Amino acid sequence: MKKPQASKRKGVRMISRRAKKTVATFTFVITCSFAATTIGLPVPALAASPSTLPAQIGVAMTSEPQTSMNFTWTTLDAVQGPCLKVWQSNKRESTARVFAATAEQRAVSRSTITDEMGNPVLAKTFYAAEATGLKANTTYSYRVGGEDAMSEVRTFTTAPKDNGKYTFLYFSDSQIRTPSSATGPNHSKSWQMNLEMAEATVPQAEFIYIAGDLTDKAQYEDQWEGFFNQTGNANYNQEFEGDLISNLPLAAAMGNHDSSAAGVGGMASHYLWDSDVAGVPVCYAFDYGAARMIILNLENAYSRDNVAARVAQLQFLTKEVKEAKSKRSE
Repeated sequence: MKKPQASKRKGVRMISRRAKKTVATFTFVITCSFAATTIGLPVPALAASPSTLPAQIGVAMTSEPQTSMNFTWTTLDAVQGPCLKVWQSNKRESTARVFAATAEQRAVSRSTITDEMGNPVLAKTFYAAEATGLKANTTYSYRVGGEDAMSEVRTFTTAPKDNGKYTFLYFSDSQIRTPSSATGPNHSKSWQMNLEMAEATVPQAEFIYIAGDLTDKAQYEDQWEGFFNQTGNANYNQEFEGDLISNLPLAAAMGNHDSSAAGVGGMASHYLWDSDVAGVPVCYAFDYGAARMIILNLENAYSRDNVAARVAQLQFLTKEVKEAKSKRSE
């Protein structure tokens, strides 16, 4: 695999912040959408039909990332016994805990993945599972799948409980656009290059934050296939895999390009974030080191002229800030 050299990186800015009483340094890597670490030998996926192999694997930040993490993935055909297997990376896979997954077949629009007859698929099966009871600041290995097939082994790390230093990647508007669904440049291939550039230059990053607009049109499945670089899609990037997106937990806000149908069929289908405000998707908060991260969904509140959503989120923000200040003074 070809990797970009660190000396070629652009648009990287380092920012430090100091919190009261404790020192916490955050490193932001800000890139535009222009442009895994694994422990042990890679283990191939079990032999199976391509239609049952897990794809579009996402790891989403929960409200308690020290002890839990959300996972989503898709297959072309439904599998029996869908599940998530998680084990500490310094132990054998035989010690894995198994978490059952939910499964739902949904229609998809403008997929460039084809069936055995060469026709674009019209539906996929979407899966979701939550790993709970995890240990803080611990690297885990995982697979997703079912009785028909399991994915290759990937890794993720839970959030720390202490106030030490950590690094995360900040992307603004990945906004994947593909030639099959829009005019203009092919953003999907530059997105994969961006991810590999970030992995090469900041290998210590612990999670990713995207400030909204993950794709250009949330309801177009070909853009999500480009986002995850799904094998077999018309815009598959052979030079840069960009698999970092499945090895680091992702926190994100909902942008105007993500909000069609409240994200159903797009953002809210491919990722499972908590909703801490009733009736408002992708609105949550979590602790990471000394910081309290608060994600609001202003697109849902303002573009839809939802007064109740604005009031509810203002109350949520006020409560979260008050509690964060209280913890800092302890």
